Formats: sequence, structure tokens, C-alpha cells
Amino acid sequence: MILSDVVKEFINEAEYTQHKFTRLMGIARSVLRELNLDVSGEPTIAVLEIDPRTLIANFPSDYIAYRKIAISWNNVLLPLAKNENIRLNGDTPCIPTRLNTPIDFSEGMYDGLGDSVARASGLTGFTPLLGLGGDKGNIPHYRIDQQHGYIQFDSNILSPIIMEYLADPKMVNGKFEVPIYVIEALKAGIAWRNIENKDNVSASTKRAKELQYTNKKMWARIRYMSSTLDEIYQYSRRTFSQAART
Repeated sequence: MILSDVVKEFINEAEYTQHKFTRLMGIARSVLRELNLDVSGEPTIAVLEIDPRTLIANFPSDYIAYRKIAISWNNVLLPLAKNENIRLNGDTPCIPTRLNTPIDFSEGMYDGLGDSVARASGLTGFTPLLGLGGDKGNIPHYRIDQQHGYIQFDSNILSPIIMEYLADPKMVNGKFEVPIYVIEALKAGIAWRNIENKDNVSASTKRAKELQYTNKKMWARIRYMSSTLDEIYQYSRRTFSQAART
């Protein structure tokens, strides 16, 4: 459903008047972002480029939180290593701290780098990066600057940087889309946030609305995980069947 339609539905169910629409729409956007983080957020892939002068790459415009950062190497996503000791440079020109020459994985440099990781992962293209680790001894390092919205690297990597991250809720034709399985949780969240800071509402009522939201969010997560687990089950059955025939 479109977010504005969910809000209108909520207004009708709560027997409010339409003059509350603008305020409730703002609350709904905030709750939807929270549900996107806690329940329904799907990893998004972005290809980033490093500024060779500062060794930074900026976050995508819809970035909320990152999952993995990697390079595409021999058709395999090779995760990079996080290092909180890297100096954050911002717009200050930076000299690479570990490697004096740019790293170009596309040209076959460092062919022995991460062979075991590549073979063990079996991941190619833009497959989600969950479960992969980093070879901290050899591969380039990075550090996240959440406040200023960029990634600081310690080496100039010529190959594209692949970031898997959670994005803002999906928009279609300028309108927010709401997954069916989070609609009831969204309505419960709107109901709670609408009275959360009102002095004329009792603490017990606020607590009851908060618990309703927490409960609806839990069931939304269960519904989402059920569909995901069903996909995993179907995939595992196909894989097992193929292995058995082999």
C-alpha cells in the first residue's frame, strides 16, 4: 500500500478528522523508517568510487546503515576490513597509510589475495554479503564516519567499492510503499506516537499503546521471517535434490 492510504485508513478507523492528516503523515514516515530498520529492510547495493585525493567515498543519498563493504574481484565479492584507528581526513588531502601504490584488483594484482576467502564464499556478482569475513592482514581497511556521511579508506583502490546497506523506505513515483505485513504494526506505531507526548493522556494508556505497537512489530517480524525461511527451505530442497541426482 501507499503510505498516505495507510494514514487515511488509520484516520477513518480512529474516527479522526482529515485535518490531522499532515501531522499523522509525519509520524507515519518516522514509524515506517523504524520498521524498515527493525523488520522489513532489504539490503541495497551501491557502487562507490574513492576520491584519490582524500581516500573517501560518500554514502548513498538514501543510506541508513551499512551491512558490508567489499570489492568485486574475479567475479567474487571480497569484504574489506574495518579499522577504527584510521585517521578521518574529510576534505584534507591524505597519503595512504599502508600502501604506497593504488590497488587495482581488476588487473589481477594480488592474485593470491583472499583465494581462500573467495573459494569458501562461493559468492559472485552482487549476491548479499552476509557471513563473509575480512582478511585484515592483506586487504585494504576502512573506517565509517557516520556524522559526516562518508567512508575513509587507508589505500587508493582503483576497483569499484561495493556497499551493501539499509536504505530509506522505498519510494515509487515519489510515494512511500508499505509492505503488507507491516501495515498493522505501522498503524499501532502511529497510534502510540500520536499520544506519546500528550499531557492529557494517562501514563497507563500510553504504555498500553506502546505495548500494542511492540506486539504488532513482533508479529510483523515473524511474518517477514516466515516468508524468508520459506524461500530458504525451497532453495535448500532444490539444492539437495540436485546433489542427490549428482
